[in-house]
Amino acid sequence: MMNYKVILLKDKDIDIQQLVDELKSSVKNEECGAIVLFIGVVKGLVKGEKVKYLEYEAYEERAIKELERIAREICSRDGVYGVRIYHKISKVKPGENIVYIAVAGRGRDDAFSCAWEIIDRVKHEVPIWKKEVRETGSYWIIGEDKRIEAKF
Repeated sequence: MMNYKVILLKDKDIDIQQLVDELKSSVKNEECGAIVLFIGVVKGLVKGEKVKYLEYEAYEERAIKELERIAREICSRDGVYGVRIYHKISKVKPGENIVYIAVAGRGRDDAFSCAWEIIDRVKHEVPIWKKEVRETGSYWIIGEDKRIEAKF
């Protein structure tokens, strides 16, 4: 049985220690030697401009399916014993957490490389959209650095 969980968080946060404890207790493999946790945080300054907030939207049904697909694929690898992917779909201010990725693995190499891959894939494969609202205007974020002015 694959050990993964994905959640779209709406207007709530999670307890990080509880996330780690839940993942750790779900791992039934005595070879597990690492849990890596990645937390994405809203930047307060982008290209010298103050960010007021980010607004995340999603095609929720499809986003959950894509997150589950990514988690299943990563979980099926040798040396990976559990995956958690939680992503906020709401308005978030600078300094607030956006995304949580936790990977339990045989060792740090397995866990770190998978966490890195997961965040990259979440950004590129999951239908979650980000609007950045700055003091000077609003922008839809496409990829890593492309911004398109939001007209609505």
